[in-house]
Amino acid sequence: MTPVANSVRLPDFPSTPPIGWTVKAQEDQIKVDAIVPAEVFETAAQYVTALMRPMPAPEATTAPEAVPIP
Repeated sequence: MTPVANSVRLPDFPSTPPIGWTVKAQEDQIKVDAIVPAEVFETAAQYVTALMRPMPAPEATTAPEAVPIP
């Protein structure tokens, strides 16, 4: 197996309250409404801030060998 260079594993996004939306399609328009709790934005800001911190170098992982196409 060949090592995969520069592979990065991002942490899972934390649990947040659900996001809601509605879509109403009419003959001449489409109306979309979204409800996003403030906690979603707060959690996203914390997540991005954490991602901006220096991370340890990723460990080399392996990929399956390429199979030649006849």
